[in-house]
Amino acid sequence: MKTILKFFLIFFLTITLSNCKKDCNGSYTIEGTLWNGTKNQPRRGILVKAVAGKGNSLFSGGSNVQDVGNARTDENGYFKITYNCIGNDMTGISLSSSDLPYSGISNDDRLPINQDYKRTYNIPDSVSLNINFSTINGLSNSDTLYVLIAIPDNTQRLIFTKDIQPNGFYKRFRIRYQDAISMKYTIGYNSGIGYANYKANLLIPVGGSMINNIIKLEPEVNDITINY
Repeated sequence: MKTILKFFLIFFLTITLSNCKKDCNGSYTIEGTLWNGTKNQPRRGILVKAVAGKGNSLFSGGSNVQDVGNARTDENGYFKITYNCIGNDMTGISLSSSDLPYSGISNDDRLPINQDYKRTYNIPDSVSLNINFSTINGLSNSDTLYVLIAIPDNTQRLIFTKDIQPNGFYKRFRIRYQDAISMKYTIGYNSGIGYANYKANLLIPVGGSMINNIIKLEPEVNDITINY
């Protein structure tokens, strides 16, 4: 009886291992196009590197990552990486390039592993936003509106009086793409009618006045409204 059970156990393990091996064979492709939305043209000659990883190691490096392959974009910004089936409990693939100002291509987007995948990546030079100023009552003859907008490398203090009516007025800003990514598309602002009010508002932590919806990449423009 023990011999029969041993035989069936060996047979079961053999079939199981055989099926596992069959699940990881063949080759797969990662295809993509790198586009510069700011200049409205492909990103040519960019070396794209693909690595596989486990969990957070995919974006932090270490011993739990594995090179998948690399390819350079052609005149149309197109690249193609072919790789053999990956085991070792790897859970996803990340794309990056040292030829770009910001090395991440897929960023937090984890590509599926052991599957064919194709996508266009827009990597602009910068991110644009219009900040609109809106008020119901407008400014009186004695009012002056002070606004401080904190944007990476571009902090500005804007001063408006009744002669420069801010209702319907907007200010265009551009943020470098790598700064927008690292800041998670977040800027801060403070404002106040009258300098005393404005100065008091500056004491409020910028964290209480965050704008988080800067999600469009050039050539699209983000529209943000500040009500006062």
